[in-house]
Amino acid sequence: LALNLKGSGENSATVDILQLSLRDGSGSITKAGAGVSIVLSHQGITRHYQDSLPLGILKDIKPVVCNLQMTAGDTVILMSDGAGVISGNIKNMHTADCHTIANAVMEENKAQDDKTVIVLKLKINI
Repeated sequence: LALNLKGSGENSATVDILQLSLRDGSGSITKAGAGVSIVLSHQGITRHYQDSLPLGILKDIKPVVCNLQMTAGDTVILMSDGAGVISGNIKNMHTADCHTIANAVMEENKAQDDKTVIVLKLKINI
């Protein structure tokens, strides 16, 4: 990962990258200053969050890697910090479609901030 800094002003970027094997469901989320990522499954909710600075704040920032294992039907939610804190109600949405989950996350926090939400559901396609 590289960040090209221009000028002397503050330049930074948060990073939240999901890498997932479609063969066995193993994967990782690489995070640098990003908000919480959530995995919803029939077993419940798992939050992936690591304290790390955004890229560009200091030299040689190392992103943090969170490993995960997904199975068919599991859902990953990646969101910016502007999406806010997610309540426990989201755990009951593991069977909902991605669009419904994304809308629920966006509606959870009414703050006037930039919000980005990405929802991915792992399915078996035969």
